[in-house]
Amino acid sequence: KDYRYPLGHKFEYQHNMQFWHILAAKMAFIIILEHVVFLVKFAIAALIPDVPSEVKARIKREKYLTQKILHEYELNKLKETLTGMADCDVNRQVSVQAQKVELLKEELV
Repeated sequence: KDYRYPLGHKFEYQHNMQFWHILAAKMAFIIILEHVVFLVKFAIAALIPDVPSEVKARIKREKYLTQKILHEYELNKLKETLTGMADCDVNRQVSVQAQKVELLKEELV
């Protein structure tokens, strides 16, 4: 059926109300079906992770090892700095002690 007004009608061969109702129902069906498809697609996308759990675990382990290496590097650097400073202090103390001993020897002689 063409859903048009018949010959001799005031709105001859124009679409009648039934046509517009059917067209609106078709459009609503298409829009609703399209939204349902997108909802299903997004639900499936949410259920499937982007990054596998094994890869996430490897990334966490790599980050931990990197932090550990950096921490150990900083500790070693600090130890070297403190050891160098301690050697300087010991050398200074030894030289001061040596000067005192020399002074004492001079006084005794």
